[in-house]
Amino acid sequence: MSHFGRGSLIVLAALSLAGCASVAQRPLPPDVRLDSVRVSKVSAGDTRLAFRLAVKNPNGYDLVVNELDYAIAVEALPLARGALGARTVLPAGAETSVELELRTDLVSLSSVLDRVSRARIVHYEATGSALVQDGTRLPFAKRGEIDVGKLLERAR
Repeated sequence: MSHFGRGSLIVLAALSLAGCASVAQRPLPPDVRLDSVRVSKVSAGDTRLAFRLAVKNPNGYDLVVNELDYAIAVEALPLARGALGARTVLPAGAETSVELELRTDLVSLSSVLDRVSRARIVHYEATGSALVQDGTRLPFAKRGEIDVGKLLERAR
């Protein structure tokens, strides 16, 4: 290999390493656990559900959530949509209680309640995205099961 070729490789390698060092590490997504659900408002045109979540930030630094939009489906039926009302700071390595309000309609709510009223275990899916402090948009999708009896006990 010529002197020019070797020098070019060294410069390219140095630039590559410098580029890697300057790229900020993408934050780890928070771990979210549903604590309770309650109906906060019922009317013909506006039904709202309050979801209380336990959110743990696994990062070694505070995570500022500027925007959050989400949708919940239960037993594959769309239930509700919502957005975070205010900027939220999740302290590093800590668990924070967050309450989210979701909007639904009576038709969707009654369809879901009819399907889950006879079930002990309910399957859900939460999807959406969060915009964090550095402008990074973190999409998320979480599926799981909820033990209805335990959830109702925690809501009391």
